[in-house]
Amino acid sequence: MDDGTGSLEVKQWVEATAIPDGPSQKLQPNQYVRVLGTLKAFGGKRYLNSHHIRPITDFNEIHYHLLEATAIHLHLTKGPPEQFGQTTGGVGQQMHGQGHGRDVAMGGMSAAGGGSRYYPPNASLHSRKILDVFRSKPQHTDGTHVNTIAQMSGLSLGEVEKAVYELTEAGIAYTTTDDSHIMIMEPQT
Repeated sequence: MDDGTGSLEVKQWVEATAIPDGPSQKLQPNQYVRVLGTLKAFGGKRYLNSHHIRPITDFNEIHYHLLEATAIHLHLTKGPPEQFGQTTGGVGQQMHGQGHGRDVAMGGMSAAGGGSRYYPPNASLHSRKILDVFRSKPQHTDGTHVNTIAQMSGLSLGEVEKAVYELTEAGIAYTTTDDSHIMIMEPQT
């Protein structure tokens, strides 16, 4: 796979007895896809162990990815935007020429809790609450059960399931051992 910033081998393990979810979507060469997974290394070679691959149907996802890659690159090479005097995470002042050439954080970045926390653009309050629950405790390799998430967040099970679906579609959450165990992927800094 090549995302415009470099290429990486992607592996997805499929059990022989697995039943596909919904209609089979055969991927084609040179097709844009969203890949969710974990970076792994074996034999000195890095690869992405994929949990989920789906075709991109909205071309805006491609633009979003390139902007997000740019924001992460700037964060890693120049430091967090807070060091440039931006404390609210807002973009408005800088868009009107008052930023004096400073880097601007992406819309999903905010300075909550003294550090930079990522929230997907247009994330619901329930999704943000669930991300905060995950960030408040260490993650287990099996993920966290939706009942535990509901307990810790104070949300109903239905609200948690809806928010988890939203986070999964945004490429931030994925299921692990079954559909009830959830794990999130955090941007690595």
